[in-house]
Amino acid sequence: MSEIFDEWPERYDQWFRTPIGRLVKEYESKLILEMLRPGHGERILDAGCGTGVFTLDML
Repeated sequence: MSEIFDEWPERYDQWFRTPIGRLVKEYESKLILEMLRPGHGERILDAGCGTGVFTLDML
C-alpha cells in the first residue's frame, strides 16, 4: 500500500516550482514567518511538516 504514496512527496515539491506554486509558497512563507515571529537565535521545531518545503525559508 505504501508504494501508492511513494511519488507524492516529489510531486508535492515539484508543484511549488510551478508559477502558481512559487506564488503560493512565497505568500504562505511570509504568513508562517509572520505568525511565528522567530527571534534571533530562537529555535523552531519542524515536526510532521511534510517534505520540509517551508523549513528552508525558516533557516
